[in-house]
Amino acid sequence: MNLRRWCLLLSMLWQTLALAAPASLEVSLLAASDPALSFAELALVPTQNASTSETLPPGPRSFAWYRVRLLQAHREPLLVLRNSFGAHLQVRMPDGSTLSQRRGTWPVAQPQYSQLNMVFELASVQVGESVYLGVTAAPTQPILVGLYERSEYQALDADSVRLLSACLGVLLAFATLGFVFYAVDRDRTSLAFACSLLLQFAYFGFMYGEAAFWPVFGRLWPNWIDVCVISATLGTIFFGEVYARLIDLPERMPRLMGAIRLLHIWSITIAVITVVDWITRSESRGQLAVMAGFSGNYLVVIMTALLVYALVVSSLQGHRRALIALLATLVLASGNAMRATQFAFGWVGLEWAWSLHVLGMAIASSLVSLALTQRFLSLRSERDLAHQLATHDPLTGALNRLGGMTIAHRLFAQARQSGSPFCAAVLDLDHFKQVNDRFGHAVGDAALKLFADVTRASLRDGQQLMRLGGEEFVLLMPGMDRRRALDHVDAVRLSVQRHGEEIAGAPCRLTVSAGVAQLNKVHASIDAVLNEADQALYAAKRNGRNCAVAFVDLSTPAGANIDAQPGHA
Repeated sequence: MNLRRWCLLLSMLWQTLALAAPASLEVSLLAASDPALSFAELALVPTQNASTSETLPPGPRSFAWYRVRLLQAHREPLLVLRNSFGAHLQVRMPDGSTLSQRRGTWPVAQPQYSQLNMVFELASVQVGESVYLGVTAAPTQPILVGLYERSEYQALDADSVRLLSACLGVLLAFATLGFVFYAVDRDRTSLAFACSLLLQFAYFGFMYGEAAFWPVFGRLWPNWIDVCVISATLGTIFFGEVYARLIDLPERMPRLMGAIRLLHIWSITIAVITVVDWITRSESRGQLAVMAGFSGNYLVVIMTALLVYALVVSSLQGHRRALIALLATLVLASGNAMRATQFAFGWVGLEWAWSLHVLGMAIASSLVSLALTQRFLSLRSERDLAHQLATHDPLTGALNRLGGMTIAHRLFAQARQSGSPFCAAVLDLDHFKQVNDRFGHAVGDAALKLFADVTRASLRDGQQLMRLGGEEFVLLMPGMDRRRALDHVDAVRLSVQRHGEEIAGAPCRLTVSAGVAQLNKVHASIDAVLNEADQALYAAKRNGRNCAVAFVDLSTPAGANIDAQPGHA
């Protein structure tokens, strides 16, 4: 137990540090007058086939310029810049021409490549020649630079697109599952889960550029920063709500839940600022969104730390869903940590490192959906049990008056509408009070159970058994006319007589009397049918009990309005 405690506490510390790591990497491009420092802050990392220099070429001084010189011959070389979100880039070729790119242009400038990275083709550059890379517009994170051959990069780019598409497909699949759960059970946790995954779908689609090629969403590509900030902040609200409800946080830790709700207000404020920045279209458009995004990073760190604390405490208390959610958070934080480490140390060669971010989200959503499914099944089981207790007699398992009459009204309406036959029988255990008085209430309860079990064993499709109270029961028989219903009830009577000779060691000789009535045009409600069945039951008792009697015609004399199926005394 102590080892488990330490493992959970260490995992909480790891996740908090891992999620906090990206915030420490957010840097600004310094003035071009000090390019050496700018070069260090941007973490421009050379590959083994390229060298970089801070020598400034002639040209605009608003850019920080870096020289990239080819040392070896390459077939169709490509200059690839990773993590260039929010940056305006220019490449000055040896012949003096300039290539310029800014993320979010529409239509897409280079549709042959994904929008995950910025790509500059250097096919005309010879060995020993230099190109100059200019960077402006304050990148949000360190930029990584690499040199690739076209075929090599196209293969890597295709693998990245396939992986991203698969992960996005996972998010959509589990979002659909959440909506299905909500449609079936009206559970708001399932709805919040589905909404959070849709928002994460939008975030990753725009953050990693696939949204630029989507038919409808592509029009929003120029506003990718706004979409990312809005979807991420609102997604944080929904995901926090899902985690809180999975572990019953409002009931377990109300103060902590109050702190998380305050963070939700922070998230909504960030989203509103971004929307205002989007609508106003001011000259500084996008800068407020970037600042809001930075604030959102700290928001995610704080909320995750609070949720992880709650998950650890709940896990130590034996909460299974909390343990699954904690594992999901650990997977997601590990992906974020690997991505942050790549940028921190300039691991350009780790082509798969960025993908752990979205892959971690896909795996985490799978784990959370597992916990959500477990919660859904648990809630359904509890609800079914509550419904069972509310609509069924706990002693015999038959429908009680509330549950039985609800079904009886429905069957009556269906029979009237379709014109199909419908019969109801009222059954009463003969001399049941004497059984209780002579052998005790335990034997009396056993007699009621035996009757209910024998009757249920003979039920056909659609038939229902209801206990009206005491020793009186109702058998609902849709699809049966009076003669078939009478035969069926008499078969039940004979079966009870056969099995009721001895009950719990007592010679009870249990018998049943029954009255059957069929729906006709004069019946205004199910109560009228049951009233006629009750009259037939009293006729059966007058006939000596242990028999089944059918009500034939209300207009006949009281002594002749029955069709009897006599029993044997």
